[in-house]
Amino acid sequence: VKYKLTTKKVLDIGTGTGIIPLILTMKNDVVVDAIEIQKELVELFRKTIEINHLDKSINLIHDDIKDYSTQSENLNKYDIVISNPPYFSKEQNKTIKDNAKHENFLSLEELIISSKKILKDRGFLYLIYNTARLDEIFNLLELNNFSISTLRFIHDTVDKPSKLVLIEASKNGNTM
Repeated sequence: VKYKLTTKKVLDIGTGTGIIPLILTMKNDVVVDAIEIQKELVELFRKTIEINHLDKSINLIHDDIKDYSTQSENLNKYDIVISNPPYFSKEQNKTIKDNAKHENFLSLEELIISSKKILKDRGFLYLIYNTARLDEIFNLLELNNFSISTLRFIHDTVDKPSKLVLIEASKNGNTM
């Protein structure tokens, strides 16, 4: 995130145990909404919020983003949506034991469509995603009127290809 988040309305989709909201609230004077569908992860994150006295900084929402994004009070509500979603399609999941890595609850397309509904015009979507699916990401963002403003490849080491990419895209915004 390029700027200070003090006046921005932020949502972390698929928050898991909440690492992104924890980092954002440590570095910014901001309230972050965090949504998670899995009850076990919600309970773990709720304990973290309580232990660290962050109940005024993080609003934890136990819901499915697909449902949450259709509620009228959430339409065009957020300035920033952040997600580090599952990277692999449901078809690639052979065991269905690791929901954090596979799209069992939310596909890339559903994530982008939901983000489009809840983001304000010219709001920003930040994704960390698998580089191997970059063509698919570009196509889905374009189909949903997102313009990529920043693209950063993440490398484990300088001599190996990138496995992850950080994308900043603007809803109805300008391109790079």
